[in-house]
Amino acid sequence: MASAWLFVVIWLTSIAADFVNQVREYNLTLGTKWSSKDGNGRPTFTINGQTPGPLIWGYEGDTLRVRVTNNVIAEATMHWHGVYQLDKYWMDGVPGVTQWPIEPRDTYTYEFTLGNQTGSYWYHGHFNAILADGQRGPLWIRPKPSRPRPYNLISKKTEDIAAIQSAEDRAHHLMVYDWEYDTIDQLLIMYRDTGATPFCAASILVNGKGRTICLDEDTIVSAPFGKMRDSRGCLPPDVGAQFINKRDCKSTYADLEVVQAEAGESYVWINFIHPGVHHEFRISIDEHEMWIVAADGDFVQPKKVNVSTSPMFTHFQDVLRSQAINLNMAERISVLVPLAQEPKENAIRIASMSIEQLIYGLGVLRYPNVQEKRDHDGRMVLPNSKPSIDLRGELIDDGVLMDEMKLAPFPARRPPPKADHTYKFTVNRPAPDTWTLGSEAHQGFRQQMPPMLWNKESRGATSVSGIRNGSVVDLVFVNMKASMHPFHKYAPTR
Repeated sequence: MASAWLFVVIWLTSIAADFVNQVREYNLTLGTKWSSKDGNGRPTFTINGQTPGPLIWGYEGDTLRVRVTNNVIAEATMHWHGVYQLDKYWMDGVPGVTQWPIEPRDTYTYEFTLGNQTGSYWYHGHFNAILADGQRGPLWIRPKPSRPRPYNLISKKTEDIAAIQSAEDRAHHLMVYDWEYDTIDQLLIMYRDTGATPFCAASILVNGKGRTICLDEDTIVSAPFGKMRDSRGCLPPDVGAQFINKRDCKSTYADLEVVQAEAGESYVWINFIHPGVHHEFRISIDEHEMWIVAADGDFVQPKKVNVSTSPMFTHFQDVLRSQAINLNMAERISVLVPLAQEPKENAIRIASMSIEQLIYGLGVLRYPNVQEKRDHDGRMVLPNSKPSIDLRGELIDDGVLMDEMKLAPFPARRPPPKADHTYKFTVNRPAPDTWTLGSEAHQGFRQQMPPMLWNKESRGATSVSGIRNGSVVDLVFVNMKASMHPFHKYAPTR
């Protein structure tokens, strides 16, 4: 153990001596194009000609200067999801709240410092729900060399700690999301006219790649409510109701995203990011364990989780080990994958946890020097590996599922003191197309003009003001509906 710590101290000292924060500049051009990466053609919104957009990264303490040029015939903004906007709330990219939108053919420059935070985040367009059509990308805040890391709690071996650090340096960023046949504008019109959520997706994609995978009739019928489901595994929006975006399932055979391990690597670091719009996922990698090292950016505190069925071992597991992780909308989970198995291709499985549809997606973890396989039609052959989870995300054999309630930050920090203010919000849906937060109706995609940050007269009945800076505030949300309803706090600071 002493030698491991000596190695880390020497490594940190040598690196930190040359570490200087800098300004990192990026140019993002917003556009549109026709895309059929999952085998189904449809219009998409792109960033620099692609979706997801390019990786934006910097070390904590760096300043990002991002010029966004809007070449779309609609207004735009760019939101930096989860990034602390220290003393620069107007850089948060929320139209009607922190800024006026960027007009077509105009350019706006965002500039902010990556403060006391690290890890995996993402950025996305925030005008209406345009992110659902592809206007999104990964953002990676690399820890500065002096920041404590929990790697010695995974292994005490010097070579393992070095390998884990090397994996962090070469992190893979996987944006995992549900993808629809129709654009979000079309889906919102369906929702407005019927009050039913058009949740039935075409595919689950990884970094924009994936397939429509049709299930056989026996598999669909054997699932819960199977006889009510259509060929895509979808339930109608209500008992006896008609499907609002009805289609017959047709399999596609597009390429899958590949996480390529390099020669000499003993660990792979993967940042899973969920920028989707409806489905919660359970993710596993065939024949591999995953060490959860960060959640929503922060390193996680070591946890004692049993991987044996015997209770006598409960208190002797060093770190949370998992064979499947949960990933809900906007969440990020960072994992280390030990490359300790037979060199081959292994499937990365993404199963939807939503009862409304039976659907799953795939990616590939490929070991070094393993050749890609294609069939006689030139289509990528799926890995021949043993799954840990089934179609609905349930463990096939004994194993460990991620338990979000046992994740805590590393290093440990005290919770805030007693709250100065407590606000309770009841989430309800009194009409098919109306949501309420408390007693007030949700105002949907309405923009307040001038933006609320700049004009208090723009603040409506759903706004709360007058809270002193530095106060501790408890927000309590009570969801009265059966469906999931995640919430996100904008312009966070610490």
